[in-house]
Amino acid sequence: MIFSYNNGNQATAFQQKNAEAYRKALEELLEIFIITYNRKKQLAATLQTLFAEKSPVRGVRFTILDNASTDGTDGLCEDYAKRYSNIRHIRHPKNIGGNANICRAFEMAGKEYVWVLADDDGYNWSRWPQIENAMREGYDGIFTTLLNLSRVVGPGAVLYESCFVPGCIYR
Repeated sequence: MIFSYNNGNQATAFQQKNAEAYRKALEELLEIFIITYNRKKQLAATLQTLFAEKSPVRGVRFTILDNASTDGTDGLCEDYAKRYSNIRHIRHPKNIGGNANICRAFEMAGKEYVWVLADDDGYNWSRWPQIENAMREGYDGIFTTLLNLSRVVGPGAVLYESCFVPGCIYR
């Protein structure tokens, strides 16, 4: 972070930006993409969790990127899109592959923060206030999972963990 000297009479640009971020609703800061392909059952459980009454993200914009599923996933997505106005379902005409679907999510992102999820992820909202505060404070990457530094040792460990896309919210 860069701080500038001020005589106490004016807030720094950084302080002003943070004050603005704290006034923004979460819906203005974050959007979520869900990547899926032929996993209707898993996606149904994920959507149920994300749209549960106690979910802190249920009001943000969701985009489901469906890689041309053939198992009825499109029907599930359309049902949810009818129930929730903040869901958009995009079904690709052909399967572009998982990595390309993830790239598509980042290309389409329009909010300050983007969280790309898989269709089978589980969620524990107990630490959400810290995650939301990190967004409001302007962090570039926010880990949403506990780091498992036993898998990789050394300076590359954090980079390795952050490459698991659902494990981070990116700015």
